[in-house]
Amino acid sequence: MGEVAIRGWRQGVVSGAPIAVKRRIIRITVLVCAVLCIIVGIVRGDTTAILRRAVYICLECIGIG
Repeated sequence: MGEVAIRGWRQGVVSGAPIAVKRRIIRITVLVCAVLCIIVGIVRGDTTAILRRAVYICLECIGIG
């Protein structure tokens, strides 16, 4: 049992599915969550607040604000 698990680990297979497939699933899940968060922020009207904060930070870096 232990040698089979080590062989599978060396070949990039964990729990019966290749690591590349699991990474792809994780990437797609994170992308979907990020897009949903962006959409929720736009619907709530947070875009103006975020833009205002970005402008203030930029102006402070330049030394004008």
